[in-house]
Amino acid sequence: MKKQEILICDTDSAFCEALVKYLMGSGIQAEIHMFTDPELFEYEDIYNVMLLTDEFIEALSDISEEEKRRILRLCPDPGASGDGYEVFYKFQPMGTLISLLKEKGGGAASEGKRGRTYYGIYASYKSELLTPFALMLGKLLSEKEETLIIDMQENSYMSEFMGLSGKKTLTDALYLMESDETAALPVEAEGKLSVVPPVRSPMEISAITTEEWNLLMNRINDMGFNNGIFVFDSMHRGFADMMERMDRIYLISNGGVYYEKNDEKLLRLFRESGLSDKVERICLPVTMDQFRFDAYPVETLMEGSFGRYVRKRCQKAYGGV
Repeated sequence: MKKQEILICDTDSAFCEALVKYLMGSGIQAEIHMFTDPELFEYEDIYNVMLLTDEFIEALSDISEEEKRRILRLCPDPGASGDGYEVFYKFQPMGTLISLLKEKGGGAASEGKRGRTYYGIYASYKSELLTPFALMLGKLLSEKEETLIIDMQENSYMSEFMGLSGKKTLTDALYLMESDETAALPVEAEGKLSVVPPVRSPMEISAITTEEWNLLMNRINDMGFNNGIFVFDSMHRGFADMMERMDRIYLISNGGVYYEKNDEKLLRLFRESGLSDKVERICLPVTMDQFRFDAYPVETLMEGSFGRYVRKRCQKAYGGV
C-alpha cells in the first residue's frame, strides 16, 4: 500500500516536532513533511492530509475545493470556527488525530506495526492483583506469540514473582536509550515472554519525563514483539500519551459500591479522551492472601482458579486459547 503524504505546518516548532514524533511512533504508514516558517513554505499538490495553522492557510492560493477538503485547520482555541475548513484543536488527545487520518485513508499500519497489539493494565487503587493479572495475560499471550511486559509500577513485586535478576531495570533502559539510541533494551526472557524489570525505588517513576516515556514507546515499536503489556499503578507524566497508543485497556478493580464509585472518575476520563471503546473494567474475585510465593509458582497459578478466570475474561485478546 502506498504511503500517505502528511503535511504539518505551524510556527510553533516544538509542537510540530512533538507531533511528528508521535505520528512516527504510532504506526501510521505515511511520509510526514513539516514547515515552521510561512516564508519558506512551498505547497505541492502531493499531500493527502494537511494540518495547517492560519499563517500557512493564508499562504495558499488558487487551490481547488478538493484540496481544501484535505486541510485540517490547526487551532489553539477549542471553540474556533472552521471558516470553511475542518477544525482540529491542537491540544486534544492525539488519538483523535489518528482516527481522522484513518478516515482519510492514512490509517494503514506500517510493516513494523502490523500484527502487534498493545495492552494497558491499570488499577485506580493499589491492587495486589495488578501484577498477577499482568503476568497471567503475558503468559497466555506468549503461548502463541512473542510478548513483552513493561512494568511501570512504582512498587512492584514482578521481579520476585518471576525470579528475575533485576540487574537492569526500567530506569537503566531509559538511561541507555538516552545515551545511545541504538542500544538494546535490557529485558529478561522466559520462553516467548520477556520483561523489562521494574524500577528499584518508587521515587524513580516520578522523575521520568513524558519525552522519556515516548522514547521508550518508540523503541518498543521497533522491536519484534507481537504483543506489549504496559502495567501502570499510577498516572505518571506520560500516562495520557501512552494510553492513547493502547489497543486494549484493562481497568483492574474489586467488587462493591465503593470501588465502582471510585472507578467512575477514571472511566469518565477515558470517555472524555475518546478511549472508552478500548476500556474493560475487570473485578477480580480473589485476594493474594491465598497465594504463597514458594508454593504457587507462575505455572501453578496459571492452572488454578485465578489463571482460569483471567483466561476466560481475556479470551478475545489471545484468540480464546
